[in-house]
Amino acid sequence: MKYKSKIQLIAFVVFTVLFCLASQVMAVPKAVPMGGRFQFEPVPEGQKVSHEYVIKNDGDSVLKIVKVSPP
Repeated sequence: MKYKSKIQLIAFVVFTVLFCLASQVMAVPKAVPMGGRFQFEPVPEGQKVSHEYVIKNDGDSVLKIVKVSPP
């Protein structure tokens, strides 16, 4: 194999690896709430209420929901 061909092969491998690493770094999750905003009706004090929210991940990485708190 010629010297120039070896350099080209090494450069190709290096750029391919860098491109793969860069695409992994740029991958981000994107949480999108489905169903719009939900408004609870008035309830007596101390009564528990609940509602199920659906969250869609429109990103290109895993979405991890680790903490949920009221506004």
